[in-house]
This record gives sequence, C-alpha cells and structure tokens, in this order.
Amino acid sequence: MGDYTVAFLVSGMPFLYVYMASLIALLIPIQIKDENAPVVRFSATQFLIPLLLAPPLLLDYFSLFAMLADPSAQLYIGVVSFLIQMGLGLPFLFWKKFWEKAQEKMLSNNFV
Repeated sequence: MGDYTVAFLVSGMPFLYVYMASLIALLIPIQIKDENAPVVRFSATQFLIPLLLAPPLLLDYFSLFAMLADPSAQLYIGVVSFLIQMGLGLPFLFWKKFWEKAQEKMLSNNFV
C-alpha cells in the first residue's frame, strides 16, 4: 500500500469518530453514576444507533480490503474514503444548534 493511501485512510478517521460521538451524544445522553443507579432500558432510538454507525465503519473496512485487492486504485479509493468520512464528520463540528440540542438533552437527563 502506498504511503499516500494510508495517509488518506488514517486522516479520515477523526471525522468518523466525530460522526459517531455526535450521534451517541444526541441519542444516548445517559450517564451511569454508580452501581445503585436504576436499570436503564433501551429505547427504539438507541437500537437505531448501530444502524447509523455501521455504514461508515463498513466503508473503512471495504476501503482497506478494496485497496488490497486492487493496488492500481489505491489512491482513488483512499481519496474517496477520506472525502466521505470528512463529509460525515465535518458538518457536526460546525453545527452549533446540534450541540446546543445535545447539551440540553444531556442536562435534562442529569448528565454531569
């Protein structure tokens, strides 16, 4: 694998983590404080999270295996993967209303 290809794959990972953390912060704002906390049951929204997180993770694995299978398209696949990851994570970084809503939801659920 070329150095540039690996660089594109690795540089897109922070955007992917921002995407995942943003969804979790909005959909599961629960903090378990101690062992005496009440049992929290999962809602339908919380079961939705793996469905929303799976495609970006599968994209990373697909990109890696596609680059191993077709060395001539390594740079193209790396760039496309990076752009998709950036497109997923970057809007959450600059979306102020989203973070205000997530913060309000956390405060309403006693998240410290």
